Formats: sequence, structure tokens, C-alpha cells
Amino acid sequence: MPGSGPKQHESTGSFVINLYPYPLRITLLNQYYPPDEAATAQLLGDLGAALAAAGHEVRAICGDRGYANPSVRYPRRQTIDGVEVVRVRSTPFGRSSKVGRVIDYATYLAGAAA
Repeated sequence: MPGSGPKQHESTGSFVINLYPYPLRITLLNQYYPPDEAATAQLLGDLGAALAAAGHEVRAICGDRGYANPSVRYPRRQTIDGVEVVRVRSTPFGRSSKVGRVIDYATYLAGAAA
């Protein structure tokens, strides 16, 4: 239960202290989320897992394509370390050009806003 003192996170081993007496509903937005290998995906995955371990209701909204290999597609919905992951469709241009990156991010934002 939130506010009940420090807990050790199973995956990272770090301790989580929750200062709120009730669970918060938290939405994380990032184009990538684990199991993708992008650095921002890994950082947000650790944050989401820690918040969920502290008793909060956490949802991550991210794109459905891989960072290094945009042909990789992840499941539209799944739960990872207590975080509800919702993946929106995005274009597969990847890192091949700046224009492609802009289009990929724009389609992610449009899907996340819907």
C-alpha cells in the first residue's frame, strides 16, 4: 500500500519510498518502452516499474515499433513489471533520415493523443 514505508524493487534492487497516502494514476509518454533497447525506453521502464512497485497505477503510452529496427513490432497491449503498456501504431521510417524521424514521431504523437 502506498505510504507504508520503503520497499525494495524486485528487478533493480533499489528502494522505493512512497510519500503519498493513496495510489496515484500516472501516465508515462515516450515513443519507446521496454523491451525495446532505446536508452529512453530503459530509463522510463525503470521509472514505471519503481512507481508500480510503490503501489501506483502506471500506464505507459508508446509506439509499437523498435528503435534500432523499425520492422520489429511489439504487442499493442501488455503488462511489464506492473505497468500497463499501450502501444500506438507508428510509421516504420526509423533512423534512416531526419524527415523519417519527424514523421515517425508525429504519427506516435497523433496516436497517443487519440
